[in-house]
Amino acid sequence: MLDRAVHPNTKSMLLAWRKLAYEPAFTVSARTAPDFPQILGRFFVLQKAEEGVWPFRIAGEGLSHLFARDLREQNILGLFRRDDHDLLKAMLSTVSASDEPALIMAQGETLHRRRVDVEIALAPLDPPGSGTHRVLGLYQTLGGEPMLEGRPIHRHILTTVHLPRSRKSEPRLKLVASND
Repeated sequence: MLDRAVHPNTKSMLLAWRKLAYEPAFTVSARTAPDFPQILGRFFVLQKAEEGVWPFRIAGEGLSHLFARDLREQNILGLFRRDDHDLLKAMLSTVSASDEPALIMAQGETLHRRRVDVEIALAPLDPPGSGTHRVLGLYQTLGGEPMLEGRPIHRHILTTVHLPRSRKSEPRLKLVASND
């Protein structure tokens, strides 16, 4: 997913997630979360409550400001058009059951039809098969935030979905010839 991310903050988040997930000896550098105020407020955690319901468990202050409300306990699907719900539910289930991140590209829209491009990175927080379905996310606007004129984002229009890549090796055909 790192190669598909557009914003540097998204790339940083995915790289840090990969290191923490796949390099057990990896230790966090001396830099801490307060060193990145522009990114910290855009993090969130989703946890599946029931089939098709993915409420925010944690949502940064930057998101509360951008949406002009506290997102905690609200279903993320409510931020998207109804036409996009089935695809998003499937994607969230796939991410939480996998060991790889995914990426959503969308347009955030205000009630006054002002739009901004958005990149949402999603990464599993729990190992596959754990029975817990939590997803770490980073919500990143791709410039143009001043065009919203301070108005909150009301809904999203899904434009592109990049599903998690499978790390499992595919079965391979092995040809054995005998000259007996």
